[in-house]
Amino acid sequence: MPLQTQLRALEGTIRDAATTAEAVAVPVRSGPEIDPAYVDGLAGIFALGATDLLAHEDARGEPGEIVKAPFRLGDGITEMLLFGVGDGSVPAMRRAGAAIARQVRGCGEVIVGGPSEADDDALAAFAEGLLLASYDFRVGGTPKRPGAGSISVATSSPAALERGAAVARAVTLARDLTNTTSLEKCPQWLAER
Repeated sequence: MPLQTQLRALEGTIRDAATTAEAVAVPVRSGPEIDPAYVDGLAGIFALGATDLLAHEDARGEPGEIVKAPFRLGDGITEMLLFGVGDGSVPAMRRAGAAIARQVRGCGEVIVGGPSEADDDALAAFAEGLLLASYDFRVGGTPKRPGAGSISVATSSPAALERGAAVARAVTLARDLTNTTSLEKCPQWLAER
């Protein structure tokens, strides 16, 4: 099964793109401290102070840690996800991406702030985590809670996102080949894949 979630680099700011999103995710570094690249962009759209919310939830900014809160955006309510990225290392970023993907299952459009200090390898791992945690192998029927329809990541390095997406597509193919029943996997079928 090909990946159902579409991953793309976000053009513009989170604030501009968030008007149609069902969820908006913003990185939090260990400490916890909201990534400074998004502080100004969030002013005015997140009524409750994010720092106060993190303190209330006793969040530490650890990779995979997520604090959720609804917030008003335009005429509607959108879910804000503050996600921990820890030290920003490759494993931490992969874990952070996977945690977001699990939280936004079933959403149509999600906007994610890519951690501003992440290098290209960490950003590629983040993309891998976003896509691989959305993977769901099904034989017939539809998943009960499919992955998000599209995830747009605000980043200055779309090439790193694409590299991570390419790795995720390859891993997905390997998982599909492994999970397909032996009745379907004849040598000709495998050669076609």
